[in-house]
Amino acid sequence: MEGEYDFDLEAKYASEIASLLATHSHEAVQKYYGKLAGAGNGPCLKVEQTKDMGKGIFADKDFQEDELVLRDRMLVGAQHVSNKVDSFVCSFCCRFIGSIELQIGRRLFLHGESMRNRAKECEAEKSTCCSQSELVAKSTNLEENGDGVADHNTIEDSCSDKHSKTRTCIPEGVVESLLNGTLKLPYSERFPLPTVINCIGGCSEEYYCSTSCAEGAWETFHSLLCTGEGSLCKNKDELRNFKQHADETNDIFHVAAQVISMIILKIKREKQNLHEDFNWSKVLDIWEPFAMGYKRQYALCGGIVLHCQMILILLKRLCLERK
Repeated sequence: MEGEYDFDLEAKYASEIASLLATHSHEAVQKYYGKLAGAGNGPCLKVEQTKDMGKGIFADKDFQEDELVLRDRMLVGAQHVSNKVDSFVCSFCCRFIGSIELQIGRRLFLHGESMRNRAKECEAEKSTCCSQSELVAKSTNLEENGDGVADHNTIEDSCSDKHSKTRTCIPEGVVESLLNGTLKLPYSERFPLPTVINCIGGCSEEYYCSTSCAEGAWETFHSLLCTGEGSLCKNKDELRNFKQHADETNDIFHVAAQVISMIILKIKREKQNLHEDFNWSKVLDIWEPFAMGYKRQYALCGGIVLHCQMILILLKRLCLERK
């Protein structure tokens, strides 16, 4: 059945899964992080394993004031779903985009939508509550003004907002003016933000601060995760269902999807460039950054299941690519 955990596939590729989840030796970890440190602007930096606090970055020289020590490149990342209401950022580098007016207008609009939806839910709850109370009153044959009849005007409303009376109403048209740019806030020109760049595939879910970020996301992972017309995904309905499930349960699944897409796209590019058949050692090379970030503590809390599901999806996709 679609969406269920594939135990048969797990058994078939048990050795491959074990190699992906294998714990690397101390020497391998030092070699990997040494390579990263040497490739950046800080050859004086090194990653070492401490006795009690895990891995740490250490320097073998003093730094001058304002000297660049390290520019850390994000491997994968996604904005929390709950934070998207408050902040409009680039989907690749998380930089604020648009304008101060757009940031504030968007937040006011989305919070207003949330409040209106909550008000509708409360009205539905009140209606249900009233209907149930009427049934109770009729079933117990209580007199119209007799003792025990609930006065709905005095019942504490669990949906009411204790701060609602202190809120200041925003004049009509202000939010729209902020969103369309016709209203300028004082001194906002001192804090310019990058122009909003749309997704290459045409989806309305991801936006960027520059063409380079839009192209970077597309080439790295988003071309398989886009729900727009230009997406490389062959089943957009299933993709939308997956994204809705991630939004409603745990948005770490968005990051997991990025990892899978990134590996698939890298392998496809390597196969095209090298004109070679599928080679498992190349998968291990591409998987290495994620393997180095693997935390056993997280695995004990259920992360191992997510790892296995990710790997099985990856293996299934690679198997299909080979046919």
